[in-house]
Amino acid sequence: MISRLTDSPNFYRFDMFTIIVLTVLGLLQGEVTVFYIIYLFWFQEAIRTLVDGVFVVAQRSKGQAITTNVGGPFGGFFLLFIYLVFIILLFGIMLNWGNNQLMYLNLNVLFFRNWFFNTNLILFTAQYIFYRREQRFNDIHLGIFNSRHVILHLSIIIGAMIQMFILKRYQIESLWGSVAVIAPFLIIKVIVDKIQVKKIQG
Repeated sequence: MISRLTDSPNFYRFDMFTIIVLTVLGLLQGEVTVFYIIYLFWFQEAIRTLVDGVFVVAQRSKGQAITTNVGGPFGGFFLLFIYLVFIILLFGIMLNWGNNQLMYLNLNVLFFRNWFFNTNLILFTAQYIFYRREQRFNDIHLGIFNSRHVILHLSIIIGAMIQMFILKRYQIESLWGSVAVIAPFLIIKVIVDKIQVKKIQG
């Protein structure tokens, strides 16, 4: 059962399903912002990098050589740190300065007081640990700017445009407006995940 659940296509489908369901529920409760979705993507990549890094170190300590795509061991962590500072300062604070409601929502996410966000992280962490144990050396990328970082990079660019040119200009507060704002991020993730699955399947 676990083996089937953690096959590459099934893992990405489960990840996408949980993100969509929890994001929709969060939208209905008015607790999803641009910062929420970008910070979620960042945290997923941080979890993925940490789990893969621990796995690589553990295998190498046993004398097992890993010949998969593992770049500089700290490259991925360094880039994630740069992204984190940028995401928190720009999307969490600067672009929402003066909007107390958005600032409050973003701080709830940042300090893990948003249960939609927290549930997503818990489910992703559990699923990815099982995935890595089953897939072992498959799909390990710890170098700087791997394919997973594409989601973050594109999300930051699109998120900045949405925040500066759409949200501030039109003051979107309706549910459908929020859906339209969040949809591009989910589309990016679907596309990149599908590309990743095809690459793994060869």
